[in-house]
Amino acid sequence: MKLRALSALLPLVPLAALVTFNACSSDPEGTTDGGTSEVDSSIPGDPDGSTPAADGATGDSSNPPIPDGAPLPDGAPDPNPLAGVTVADHLTVNEMQQMGANYIDGLMWGDGALFFTDPFAEGATGHIWRLPRVGNAPATVRPSGKAVGLCFDAANGGSMVVTETGPSAIARRKPDGTTREEIVSMVNALRFNSPNDCVVVANKGTYITDPNYLGDTQTKERVYRLSGAPVTVVAIAEYDKGKHPNGIATNADGSALFVSISGDNEIVKIGLAADGAAVGAPVLFAKTGAEPDGIAVDTEGNVFVATKAGIESYSSAGTKWGTLPLAGNQQAQSITFGDAQGKTLFIGSMANRTGTPVIYKMAMRIAGVP
Repeated sequence: MKLRALSALLPLVPLAALVTFNACSSDPEGTTDGGTSEVDSSIPGDPDGSTPAADGATGDSSNPPIPDGAPLPDGAPDPNPLAGVTVADHLTVNEMQQMGANYIDGLMWGDGALFFTDPFAEGATGHIWRLPRVGNAPATVRPSGKAVGLCFDAANGGSMVVTETGPSAIARRKPDGTTREEIVSMVNALRFNSPNDCVVVANKGTYITDPNYLGDTQTKERVYRLSGAPVTVVAIAEYDKGKHPNGIATNADGSALFVSISGDNEIVKIGLAADGAAVGAPVLFAKTGAEPDGIAVDTEGNVFVATKAGIESYSSAGTKWGTLPLAGNQQAQSITFGDAQGKTLFIGSMANRTGTPVIYKMAMRIAGVP
């Protein structure tokens, strides 16, 4: 969720879904806004276009990735969760332009729908969109406080937690956008830097990343835990400026967080105790392609991250399964699992992470962690 100034919109190159096992990399990010028009997109049900590995196959260090082109033993399932997966359009470049969306971030599935943010819309006051959009219906939330990240809090009335950057704050909203409740805006007697991504872990708290992309009030960039009422804010990891803790996700049992560190091209893992506190310091989980951003985890512990190389997948032990690149100059930056069964991986992408946005979808064999 790296945020800079928007360059000229670039055309979308036709998509080819080709799985490789070596990541490559490229360049930056940013935005502006357009008007609103109409588009009606559908939410997929339970597509299953992938070539499935056998249920129960897991990605761990005892089952290393198959080298590109090497044959599998007879009858053996391919452990790579991206094996056989293809990428399809969910909202095309033209559809995004028709609805006036010129930037995409914060993909979230909740309340039976797909949401995303455009923090730079309408003079950088921001939009939060809910799909499918019907006719000329405007964005669900406008203005949005320049919202960047969204996460769903099923236990709190089915609300959205929103990371706002204009000014910096963490807020709670109903999915229909009718109410806003500020959770917290200050830590160490100062505003947050630029709250970016968030995840709610049941019975443990809400965890957010706070790089300094759009604000620079704190002495460090940090990962915070928000818990209790009134809310208590505790830093569970901190980094020098420029490291950029960015995307964040949890595993199925809530025992760990995975955080992309965009400045170091890596994912770190933070263990969580039963009470939600961090267990020790973050540890390196995997080195990634350039500028890792959004993260998602499936119920078997495989970790997916959006990088400039495409969608990268790793086993629960940090073994790299492979990379699924997007076509041409499209570069992924936000991902989330969704649909009624949680088996669709949605991808928010932009041309060179600066231009025309698009939303892709992939039918996965294994359900994702909500």
